[in-house]
Amino acid sequence: MKLSQYIPQSYSLTIYDIDYQKYLQQGIKALFFDLDNTIIDYDQTSFTPEIVEFIKNLQQTFKVVVVSNSRYPRVSKACAGIVDYVPSALKPLKKGYKKALKIAGVNASEVLVIGDQIMTDIKGSANMAMSNVLVQPIATKTEKIWTLYNRRREKKIIEQIKLNYPESYQKVMLPYESRK
Repeated sequence: MKLSQYIPQSYSLTIYDIDYQKYLQQGIKALFFDLDNTIIDYDQTSFTPEIVEFIKNLQQTFKVVVVSNSRYPRVSKACAGIVDYVPSALKPLKKGYKKALKIAGVNASEVLVIGDQIMTDIKGSANMAMSNVLVQPIATKTEKIWTLYNRRREKKIIEQIKLNYPESYQKVMLPYESRK
């Protein structure tokens, strides 16, 4: 296991707190969002009007794609008519990200991945050499069994990051852990 692939480049409390203009100035042209517990929680089936407005505003500047491990019925119901999406992405594998790159028409170096899981979103973006931001999960109480499993693995990895990469831990992981 290459531990550095699990270290987020940045942390933000929510998707609304990210400085998107900073990333635009760095050459980012596309935003790949995770769906569950990043944009909506597992109990929600559709976007709120606030989320729709937020995405539409981002789409004026960026190509936005939702890249989710959830299946087509859930992802399409939430995203259809609002934002492009890749369901059943199999993150952290490359397959879903490659589909999203084709949809967005950009190179990996022009993408910012935003998600709430180190095991899928951060590792997956590292596999593709994409920039990333880890956000706090919206509601961990509604998480499914596979996500709970990943959260247990995540705790062990965070401990290893704390021991082997103390500066990264202090900068990115400590704020993430302190909000739980």
